[in-house]
Amino acid sequence: MLHNRRAVTAFVRRAIETDSQVMLRALLVDEASRHLATLTVAEGPAALTAYDPAGLIEQAFLAAAAGLILVRGPLGMADLGLTPAEIAAALAVRRLGKPLNIHLLDCFAVATDPNQLYRRSTNHSFASSP
Repeated sequence: MLHNRRAVTAFVRRAIETDSQVMLRALLVDEASRHLATLTVAEGPAALTAYDPAGLIEQAFLAAAAGLILVRGPLGMADLGLTPAEIAAALAVRRLGKPLNIHLLDCFAVATDPNQLYRRSTNHSFASSP
């Protein structure tokens, strides 16, 4: 179950241990926060905001997901914040998913080192904003 950011971070860290470049992943979950699938949305720094939000929502819909969590990693400590462009792309995902009852639950960056904490670069709440 992926009930909170700590559980998501631990889950993602296991997947990114061998990654050599930064990636954006979407974790698809059902209504009980059970993991359904992990999608690689973008690979490499240039692609982090160049993905198709509508295509991502379509994949979530086909998987019968109730929600998704966007996670960027692996990173160094200096890269743990989200850029304004990443936040804008995530907000587009949230806007497109809302009519289909597919909710963007969170979007954050995670480092491979468990001693490095995660943080958002903004106080924006993806789950509760209009």
